[in-house]
Amino acid sequence: AFDLLPASEQVSDERDDLLVARVEALARAGRGQTVLDVVDECLLDAVRQGRTSTVGRLAAALLRAAGAWPWVSYGRDPAPLLGRLAGMEHFVESDAPAHARVLAATAVGFCYHPDSTVQREWGLNIRDGFGQTETTALVANTPGAVLKSGSMGRPLPGVPVVIVDPSTGELADEGEICLDLAQNPFNLMTGYLGDPERNAAVMADGYYHTGDVASRDSEGYITYVGRTDDVFKASDYKISPFELESVLIEHPAVAEAAVVPAPDETRLAVPKAYVALASGWEPNEETAFEILKYAREHLAPFLRVRRIEFFELPKTISGKIRRVELRAREDAAVGPLDTEWRDDQFPALKK
Repeated sequence: AFDLLPASEQVSDERDDLLVARVEALARAGRGQTVLDVVDECLLDAVRQGRTSTVGRLAAALLRAAGAWPWVSYGRDPAPLLGRLAGMEHFVESDAPAHARVLAATAVGFCYHPDSTVQREWGLNIRDGFGQTETTALVANTPGAVLKSGSMGRPLPGVPVVIVDPSTGELADEGEICLDLAQNPFNLMTGYLGDPERNAAVMADGYYHTGDVASRDSEGYITYVGRTDDVFKASDYKISPFELESVLIEHPAVAEAAVVPAPDETRLAVPKAYVALASGWEPNEETAFEILKYAREHLAPFLRVRRIEFFELPKTISGKIRRVELRAREDAAVGPLDTEWRDDQFPALKK
């Protein structure tokens, strides 16, 4: 059911959705070699055609589906694919061999930090960054800058990035990433065409609001936390789904994860993980225990994942997880869901 598309259709805009779906299905089915064959051919054709949208979507689909760098997970030598993408040198450092770092570049908005894996396996550094469709790049680890694992870097020269506390509207070291409109940012859109209400909302109070939350350290390095509408509180602690998902995805059973708040009588809300399982793992009590145990061992107590459910994650047409649907599902639930596991069901977790 997942054979390669005919070559004539591999670069067709109308078939992008089908390609992405097949790549994800192949990876979930554990057919790693076929996944890489698909990506090898389709990425090459897309690069030749200059179809950067397809390049990004396929690369992101592969990252999401595999749950880790596929040539590391599946043991395939990446050299042939890397060499064939030699024309994409603008994605890599000047002293690095041309390769599929474009995959790393498309990982923005997804729930893992591949930098340590890539450094360990390939000896290369990922220089992360942040930007939006409405802007050019805003934050980045520029060539020559000292890298901090997990950080997006510092504001680019001439870009008036500020961090604003959404509750007070004051400048802070943790809050929403904004642009100071008083400094006339040159890399910001004029506005959304024909949508004055949306323009007013994103340009309110003298700032352009990205809708993304981050923290900034004493040296000015900015670390991504999550979307403003994804961050929630549990027992009055601020929870970043991105942070929890980055830990969950490191467990071999987890192909994808989405963390949302689940209503709780005591804590008001607790972190719940919706998990798409990797090939070879069963959606049963034993797997739930192993994942909850792993999260408990690798997260601070106030960040612990308290509930887990194995689920086919809803996505947008571009492949991003629709957490709004998962939150709505939790809000609509009356009592415990039959298909979820809770940490209080496992006394062994407290040992």
